[in-house]
Amino acid sequence: MTASLNEDVRHGLIWAGVAGILSAGLLAAGQALVWRAPDDDEPGVLLDFARFYRDGGNQDLAQWSVSMTLLGGFLFVWFLVALLRVVRAAEAGTGRMGSLTLAMLIGGTLFLVFALMAAIAGNIFAITAQIWDAFPVDDPRTSIVAMVLLDVSYAASVAAMAGAAVLLFALWRLMERTHAVPRWLGWFAFLVAVLSLGGPFTAWGTVMLFALWVLVTSVVLIFRAAAPAAPVPAKEAEAPPPGGGERPPGGEERPPGGEERPTAGES
Repeated sequence: MTASLNEDVRHGLIWAGVAGILSAGLLAAGQALVWRAPDDDEPGVLLDFARFYRDGGNQDLAQWSVSMTLLGGFLFVWFLVALLRVVRAAEAGTGRMGSLTLAMLIGGTLFLVFALMAAIAGNIFAITAQIWDAFPVDDPRTSIVAMVLLDVSYAASVAAMAGAAVLLFALWRLMERTHAVPRWLGWFAFLVAVLSLGGPFTAWGTVMLFALWVLVTSVVLIFRAAAPAAPVPAKEAEAPPPGGGERPPGGEERPPGGEERPTAGES
């Protein structure tokens, strides 16, 4: 990632990097707010859910969770497009245009869709309780609905990380082929992708790891854009003509020995 860039591309990468940093923070915070709900394997869980969703503060945080995830998803698209441009440019430079860039796009899209689904499913119960006064949130039996929605939210998080794994594996392979990103960043992506294959056993942690990867990659994009352009190499001096003759400023060849050739009309 050392090729010189024009000013427009530099500015685009800087803003995309800023968008990626904000996206990582918003997506991680939004997911963390979903996980504030009570555990569904404790005694008296139905009453715990009823008390949790009856609290006005928790209802407000549910709205914030969805809002942050939606905004983070929009900024993630900005970051992903810039990353794909960098990778495609590097891949085109090798003369090999494969399907890995497309795999990155598909994986990123799947991650975004399921991450938004996880946020909506995990918060819709609290949002409904806040905007609909007749909603029987005090009835412990309705807490079963909240428990089911949280399970759906977690399943969507697992699917989101499966999509993220596709993106990260493709980027790792492109790193091996084109060196479009630093090697350590490609191996970081590979590590997160492998952990994401743990499905429901690792999704609680890999979501945050992926957000960290987005954050680090965004910083790399910013530093790449801020790096000074590579200096243009000076033009090599013209080689002397065969035979050892000198070439005077006028461009006429002078034979060896320094004597000038007689011009027409001289005898």
